[in-house]
Amino acid sequence: MKTADFAQACRDYDRIEKAVTYIEKNFDRQPDLKEISSHIGLSEYHFQRLFSSWVGISPKRFCSF
Repeated sequence: MKTADFAQACRDYDRIEKAVTYIEKNFDRQPDLKEISSHIGLSEYHFQRLFSSWVGISPKRFCSF
């Protein structure tokens, strides 16, 4: 893996970790996509794609567990 690719993967991992932590802490309120994506500093579209790629399911589905 190239250094730039590795650095991007690390940033993406950190963002997803931050999103999952946010969802867990606010699970009782069921935060929506806009709120979560805003919390980690991404657009809703990019966050949806990134989350699904890393976690394997959509953020909405993840919140339903």
